[in-house]
Amino acid sequence: MTDQAPTIDQLLKTLDHAMLADRNRLRRQLLELRKKPDEEKLAQWVTRMQASCAQVTARRASLPVIRYDDSLPIAAKRD
Repeated sequence: MTDQAPTIDQLLKTLDHAMLADRNRLRRQLLELRKKPDEEKLAQWVTRMQASCAQVTARRASLPVIRYDDSLPIAAKRD
């Protein structure tokens, strides 16, 4: 495993894992960092990206499980 930091292009590909509401802002900030590289701002961006991805994961984990009562007629069509 290498200790190299990911490139801007690699980071752009990870935006699909962020909250939909955050993607445009994160993409714009990342493209600005491509024009004017700044390690401190990049580290802040990575922190915001990780928070957004964590929020997606938390929301997916909190989805309720759909359960059907076998006595209802719709239960036969659940598959």
